Amino acid sequence: MEAVGDPVIFTVLGFWTTGVVVGYITAVAQSYVDSMSAIKVVQVVGVDGLVNQNRVDSSTFQMTEP
Repeated sequence: MEAVGDPVIFTVLGFWTTGVVVGYITAVAQSYVDSMSAIKVVQVVGVDGLVNQNRVDSSTFQMTEP
């Protein structure tokens, strides 16, 4: 019985550890993507605002226009 039970415990523990690691990597990646998209928005509004105004919702430009 022990030979059968131990692999199950290790498998569950392995899945849990993998889940924690994947969750951490996902959180780091998500924060990186968020910061990159924030930079992208600044570039779009600041540099390419007129070019991208047709594709981006015009309400986002109301606050940035003088």
